[in-house]
Amino acid sequence: NIGKTAIEVRGAANVTIRQCRLMHLGGSGMVLGGGARNVLIERNLVRNFTDRGILLGSDNTEPQYMDVSFATRSDPEWHDCINATVINNILIDGGGAPIAFYSVRDARVAHNTAFNVTLTSQAGVLFNVSPKKIGVATEVG
Repeated sequence: NIGKTAIEVRGAANVTIRQCRLMHLGGSGMVLGGGARNVLIERNLVRNFTDRGILLGSDNTEPQYMDVSFATRSDPEWHDCINATVINNILIDGGGAPIAFYSVRDARVAHNTAFNVTLTSQAGVLFNVSPKKIGVATEVG
């Protein structure tokens, strides 16, 4: 029994999460945010989650955990998750979306199985463009 997110990746690069079993979660299975790059999520079982199964990006990464230099350029290209691959995962018995996209670029999602999900909210696949905070009172996006 995990009270919140089982695995959270913030701002890391070149990460592989493979063949994990995440069950009886009081939140999301995995959250990849804060500028996470080049992440492979493969052959995992995420079961009994109350929020989202796999969240690419984040809706609440704090600025201190981000590389906010992207957002301060004249052509902001900030994304919470870049170049993620999510393949061959099984997501069962979830309250929210099995796979959700929040401020994501260049993601590949294929051959995943979702069963008995979105029991309390959201959709089978959730796409959301969220603004990013770059200071206490400043947002972009």
